[in-house]
Amino acid sequence: MKIDFTRIKQQKVKDLVRLHELQEVADFQKVKYICYSETEGGYRSHHKSFLIKAPIHKVWEAYQTIHPREAWSGNMISIGLVYCKKNNTIIYPEDTYDGAKEGQILFVHLNLLGGLLKLGVAHAIHEIDKDKKVFTICYVEKGSSVGSQYISMKETAEGHTLVTHDTKYKSDSAFRDRYLYPTFHEKALTIYHENIKRKVESV
Repeated sequence: MKIDFTRIKQQKVKDLVRLHELQEVADFQKVKYICYSETEGGYRSHHKSFLIKAPIHKVWEAYQTIHPREAWSGNMISIGLVYCKKNNTIIYPEDTYDGAKEGQILFVHLNLLGGLLKLGVAHAIHEIDKDKKVFTICYVEKGSSVGSQYISMKETAEGHTLVTHDTKYKSDSAFRDRYLYPTFHEKALTIYHENIKRKVESV
């Protein structure tokens, strides 16, 4: 089955898909991602936490089931498409979504500096640990950065949930890693987590 580029709204996401030479669904099998390695140096760290006033089981379920078009929705982020390795299918924003799974690759559009800079980025869900309540996300090759992101959850004494987003990242630009990436990364992930927080707390 060929990729329907007419269903991808963002030009930068289309460009990224073409950069990976993806024309058919089967082509996604060859996409590689580069996770954080403890044996390599040069990584920088970013940390951000969010308190969600709901039990941890409800928060975990929300993170697993929320549609990417809802989670990645804001003035600077939007979802382009999702590839699901388990089912070997492509999920466009208008399609139904049956939850996060290991091996899913998300192609996200970033609208930065008020639209002056537009980027397509891709990351993969590397591991979902239900017992430890941790999502591990890795950067896809051919991107600007390599490394991993970890979304973890802890129950608070009040019965709420503390969601922590830790990132280990590096690129070939020390200036970008120190000054640009942390700023834009935090803005994007804040929109993502606040979307889920709002959905959970409104129920």
